[in-house]
Amino acid sequence: MYYGLAGWDFLVSICLYSALAYLMSVMSPFYYRINMHSELETVRNIMSVFGMTFIAGTVLNVFKSIYIREFVDIMVG
Repeated sequence: MYYGLAGWDFLVSICLYSALAYLMSVMSPFYYRINMHSELETVRNIMSVFGMTFIAGTVLNVFKSIYIREFVDIMVG
């Protein structure tokens, strides 16, 4: 069950990061058209940090699931 939840988190994080990348590719022409280059970079940086922190949280959840599984095995066994 722990690995299932960690796998689900991983799938959600990949989908979220893909959606953010697609959003940025769609928004880019509008920012260039109205000459907002600095705002585009700011939004791109915010979305990159958000996506990377979500992926990092997913990796931490995977490690947490491994730890909980080992802890349960030690307590039960």
